[in-house]
Amino acid sequence: MSDCDEAFALKAYVMRPYSGDMEKEQRDYNFHLSRARLIKNSFRIMVQRLGVLNSNLNVDPKNFQAVATACCVFHNVLILWE
Repeated sequence: MSDCDEAFALKAYVMRPYSGDMEKEQRDYNFHLSRARLIKNSFRIMVQRLGVLNSNLNVDPKNFQAVATACCVFHNVLILWE
């Protein structure tokens, strides 16, 4: 289900989804937490595939969004070519 479940103790640095009957705010939290994990896993796959992402990128912060977008597009092209 997630990277972290009830087997892990609650700590300030651990984000764990709510379970059981939930209010809207808790459902929203779970949704955003799952989206963040999806993005994290996508970047993990890209780092494995594109070794250049495994080191520090010397990129002007103003250009980072363009670099991240280019990496995503390149990754998707590679998937299509498999």
